[in-house]
Amino acid sequence: RGLVIGTSCTSIGSNAFYYCSGLTGSLTIPDSVTSIGSRAFYLCAGLTGSLTIPDSVTWIGTVGDNFGDSGVFKGATYGPNLTIGKNVENVGQWDFAFNNNLINVNCYITKTIIDSGRGEVFKGNQYMQTIHVRANDDTWTAGPNQTIGGASSQVTVIKDL
Repeated sequence: RGLVIGTSCTSIGSNAFYYCSGLTGSLTIPDSVTSIGSRAFYLCAGLTGSLTIPDSVTWIGTVGDNFGDSGVFKGATYGPNLTIGKNVENVGQWDFAFNNNLINVNCYITKTIIDSGRGEVFKGNQYMQTIHVRANDDTWTAGPNQTIGGASSQVTVIKDL
């Protein structure tokens, strides 16, 4: 079970699966997708399994000061792993927030981009433990006990990608 987005899809629109309680299982986003709109998977509480945002995606959510402006995966329950591809230029506020299944993030983008989501991209994630980043990315500081993107837990940054 799950949802496999077709390879002819280039954009997942805002509110596409908003509050979709019937969406269960894993989510597969193909390399053809370049953008994911605001609240596209907002409160999709039936999602399971790790989530990969492919390298083809350049834009996630919107830019704004109101949490309602973005929240692409807010409250979705994928996990325990999230991979954010290397070509993402924007993440919005609360885009990966309030997911207590998320433990590990493989993040190929700069901390500057993560911080652009008002510092709340991972807000309320109580069990997030590690974020792996590119070894040559000077925007990140390796080490334990960091607050990253508003996560409720202390996160260890590992520079090993």
